[in-house]
Amino acid sequence: MSSTDLLLPALFIIYLIHAIVRVVRSYITSRNKRGFLRSYKFKRVIQIILIIGIPLIIVSFLPAGIGDKIGFWPKALGYLFSAAISILWVVYIRKLDIYEPEKWRHILFVFILSCLTIWAIFPITNGINSLGFELNGNPVNDFLYSVITIGMMEELVKLIPVLIIMLNKKILNESFDFLLYASVSALGFAFIENILYINSSELYSVIARMLVASVAHMTFTTTIFYGFLLAKRRRFKAIPKVVYYVIFFLLASLSHGFYDYWLLNPWANQFHSLTIIFFMVIMHIWFTMLNNALNISQFYKRSTPLQVDKLKSYLIFSLLMVFMAAFLTVHLFHGKQEAMLFFWENLFAFGYFFIYIIYSHNRFKIVRGYIAPFEATSSFFVPPLKRVE
Repeated sequence: MSSTDLLLPALFIIYLIHAIVRVVRSYITSRNKRGFLRSYKFKRVIQIILIIGIPLIIVSFLPAGIGDKIGFWPKALGYLFSAAISILWVVYIRKLDIYEPEKWRHILFVFILSCLTIWAIFPITNGINSLGFELNGNPVNDFLYSVITIGMMEELVKLIPVLIIMLNKKILNESFDFLLYASVSALGFAFIENILYINSSELYSVIARMLVASVAHMTFTTTIFYGFLLAKRRRFKAIPKVVYYVIFFLLASLSHGFYDYWLLNPWANQFHSLTIIFFMVIMHIWFTMLNNALNISQFYKRSTPLQVDKLKSYLIFSLLMVFMAAFLTVHLFHGKQEAMLFFWENLFAFGYFFIYIIYSHNRFKIVRGYIAPFEATSSFFVPPLKRVE
């Protein structure tokens, strides 16, 4: 067990204790105790307790171990949970589009298109493998394979639906639209991929796919189209736009391959903590790109603020509901012991990622026309506990 494997659960517990202390302190220092109990903050705490507590109580009465009786894992559950993951993230990314929200029919078009274009990956990968270039355990070979065959080819496939919707300039008429449709395309790709992983693991991988894999896919594809934004606002006119496109596509491919490499190669897997660290860094960058795109929106309105608290509440409730639904399903098909193991293992393995995503919203600050740089700071790993003013 690496130090990172211990550090993340420790950070999760620290943040959790801090949140509890803040609520208790707010109650103690409140002059209007009855008013506090009716406050939005306290109601949110009660809702979280109910979302987690009720399923934990239900397992005492719900029949368990159905999987042993029917003898198979219903594939439909993989579709159901994969759809839930995609829907919650699509809704989230559209909630960020505060100035000129995109039409649902356009979002659905890109999502479905991405679900179709993903199948091009298989003949492409098979063609590359037939040339003798495949994973073989060699660190250098596997790194190049991860970057080229996995990173570059998958990002190329996710690029296609956005390029098609870009043909209609009336649709992509705002800076944030590029990142929104990039995220939607990534989620369409992840939807199909998640089905395969969730069903093959019989639901055990659902939290990893929801909190890590889906977010990573969105981040990589967003990186490409962030390059499109910078190309439009380029300071150095002598540099052709295509140079920006190529550079950011290569950055996305390298990031994608680098992320997968530490999971796939046996030698690199010894240092899998690097993937965790890298994921948190790219998540920080993802939030920065989203914030910057809102800053330079052509439809900026001072009277339309970003409702950060509502965004955080939406993610808290939707992510927890999927988690607890998965917990109940594991109990139903694999028994109470497996369900409790699923609950505690995922809580400590991914609890800090959940906290990190939620608290990272405290960094959001709309400053018209400002493009924040990507700075190496301690907040890569420890997001601010309070809103940035």
